[in-house]
Amino acid sequence: MTFQGWCRLLAVAALMLPIVAQAETVLRRGNHDEPETLDPQKSDGSQEYWIQTDLFEGLAKFDAEGKIVPGAAESWEASADGLTWIFHLRHGLEWSDGSPLTAEDFVWSLRRAVDPRTAAAYASILYPVVGAKEINDGREKDLAKLGVAAPDPLTVTFRLTQPTPFLAGVLTLGIAYPLPRRVIEAEGEGWTRPGKLVSNGPFMLAAWTPQLDLKLVRNPHYHAAAAVKLDAVVWSVNEEDETAVKRFRAGELDIARVPTKEVPALRREMPDALHTGLMLWTRYIEFNTGRPPFDDERLRNAVALLLDREAIAQQIDPHGEAPAYGLVPPGFAGYTQQPPDWIELSKADRAAKAKALLAEAGYGPSNRLKIEMVYPAAEDLRRILTAMAGLWRPYGIDLTPLAEENQVVETQTRNRDYQAAYRGWIADYPDPWSFLSVFRSDSGGLNSTAYNDPAFDALLDRAVAETDPAARMKLLESAERILSRTMPAVAVTYDTTPRLVSPHLKGYADNPLDQHPSETISLAP
Repeated sequence: MTFQGWCRLLAVAALMLPIVAQAETVLRRGNHDEPETLDPQKSDGSQEYWIQTDLFEGLAKFDAEGKIVPGAAESWEASADGLTWIFHLRHGLEWSDGSPLTAEDFVWSLRRAVDPRTAAAYASILYPVVGAKEINDGREKDLAKLGVAAPDPLTVTFRLTQPTPFLAGVLTLGIAYPLPRRVIEAEGEGWTRPGKLVSNGPFMLAAWTPQLDLKLVRNPHYHAAAAVKLDAVVWSVNEEDETAVKRFRAGELDIARVPTKEVPALRREMPDALHTGLMLWTRYIEFNTGRPPFDDERLRNAVALLLDREAIAQQIDPHGEAPAYGLVPPGFAGYTQQPPDWIELSKADRAAKAKALLAEAGYGPSNRLKIEMVYPAAEDLRRILTAMAGLWRPYGIDLTPLAEENQVVETQTRNRDYQAAYRGWIADYPDPWSFLSVFRSDSGGLNSTAYNDPAFDALLDRAVAETDPAARMKLLESAERILSRTMPAVAVTYDTTPRLVSPHLKGYADNPLDQHPSETISLAP
């Protein structure tokens, strides 16, 4: 090559360098369903939650290991009696539009969360706060009576009705995120749309194409913006997990959900990319106990006795799940699971007991129990329910699976407009309370089973007032024993969400709470 040729080549290379340096670093994450809403106080599904954790930050948050760490608050402390908590905000917090974020924003947002006009499904999780329950159920009209205050712009205080050792975990959830008052009051329901949504997390909403994807871009006003390694995150809708795997193989996704039936093959083909760690997640059948036929405890127990959990876990798309007999999964320090008393019975004895219960309730071969069970439309869930139907048919039980979009299932169960549902619960924070509290009679939309047992409620009341950790766990164990006897929900498996994760990602770690914030992830070359 001539000297002039080298000069031209160097000139072209110099022109290209800025282009390479300015290329966006984009994380492409596969979600399952279209988000129902991005309003953190009006959603209760995981599909929305993952996106919201990128957009917003509470007083506390989860890190990549699933541990609770400081968020918008740099520190906090509780009084000796556990009834007062003080959170100290970081200096210089800003919203994504550059306006100041202060303690008053948290106070206003928490008042909105318990305001019955908001109709927040998770509002009951704030009931330990003074005034929260009374406001939420309409007995107290003055939102200022909520026990949350801002004595100065950098301090948020909570007054509680009883010690609540898991309060920091509650404050990691969307129900407790700060929300932009001026935007909500100006835009109404449209405040979550692109160009309107103002947030305080590591990313902000740039675009939302319904049924396709959402694009988030780095928030330059985030307090730790310099530590965020990504320029953007694209959350794409992939209602079929098979489609997500195909897109992962094609290089279109960095993180993709995996159909359970493909796990064995992917263990051989992509062992470095496949993640199947067991989570604090119980899949279960839940019943609407507020209306026939499952207001009858005998029928709920009969269904539980006739369920072959081992066959479901080991023969139908095994992907790392385990048979479940108790609603609280293993993994909580100091807590002993409480399965039903009949767990030691043989399958033959369980079947005999179930037939007797069915007969007592007036059901059998000549009067078959008919169950309509809604579930989020997915092929792996369809196979499980088909297997259940086969297991129960010889005993006079006819199961009709009803596949619906996840949003429809969430609405039906929240409104108790269903007979039975195949769903489950993932721990919101590392405490058994997360699984048990949803069965409280006063837990609002979270109590989708309409379960009401005064003895159960009383044990939970005693547990939240108990300051000794070991004694508190014993009370929670006693509460679970009641659930294992009355069966408002039937545990099926302790589960995992198999995912393919690009080996180029750094900062993605398996953890039992399934927390994988985009803020902690980077892309290696």
